[in-house]
Amino acid sequence: MIQKSVIQSCTIAAVALFILMPSAEAKKIDSPSSSSTKSNSKHAPEAPAAKDASEKRLAEGIKAEEESARQETLAAQEKARQEKEERKETARQAEEQRLKDKKDRERECVIKPVMSDAEIAKCREVWR
Repeated sequence: MIQKSVIQSCTIAAVALFILMPSAEAKKIDSPSSSSTKSNSKHAPEAPAAKDASEKRLAEGIKAEEESARQETLAAQEKARQEKEERKETARQAEEQRLKDKKDRERECVIKPVMSDAEIAKCREVWR
């Protein structure tokens, strides 16, 4: 479980870097070291729009990752619940079978006035 969260965190970080990369390039274009002021004024309105778009994509990516992680967690919880119910049902069936076998053995052991050693040994086993 810890490995999944680490992998998911790394994936989210990689997605964030990939999505934010275009806005970083836009900032380079808008930097004061550019030679033309027309290009600065021309790209300046695009930078906030690109930044907003990249932030929106980042938020959507994070939201999608969180949703998939939540669905995986719910699926794992449901699977664990089903396995627990199956184990409980198997244990209940085994207990029922054990009690049935015990009743069958008790029925076979009938106390009589005259019994062989084998019958006595069998009854001792049943009633223990």
